[in-house]
Amino acid sequence: MADSYRLKVGIDSYCFHRLFGEVYSHQHKSEPHFSMEDFLKYAKSIDVDGVSLESCFFPEFSPDYLAQVKGWLDDSSFDRVYAWGHPDGLEGGQNEKEFDSMLEHIHHAKAIGADVMRVVGSSLMFRFEPHQPQLEKLSEMFKTAVK
Repeated sequence: MADSYRLKVGIDSYCFHRLFGEVYSHQHKSEPHFSMEDFLKYAKSIDVDGVSLESCFFPEFSPDYLAQVKGWLDDSSFDRVYAWGHPDGLEGGQNEKEFDSMLEHIHHAKAIGADVMRVVGSSLMFRFEPHQPQLEKLSEMFKTAVK
């Protein structure tokens, strides 16, 4: 007998980056703009199981606001991922200042009830640099972060 599992479907707030106001040079601005609440209402309306929330679209990180977001997520029973580091994150392990920022965002992830945090370790900006040193430095950073 085969193991049964339920496939879950989620959406990432970055799919709506233009509605959040992030527009690339080759794109047109979208109106109206989404708030985080608008995005979560939309996600609920299409009956997804979970959401990935890009930290770059949070208007603030006050404890009150994060509690409000957690409430919206709880009300919709969403699985949740907190996504940090757009666009270049830890810059292949070269950016210690961003590492400190990432550590702070772990607390934000916890505040919204996210058990999963996706981080950007590197980006296309570093694609021509040797990968092994990036992987080694990022591994060190992540080992430190999870403590």
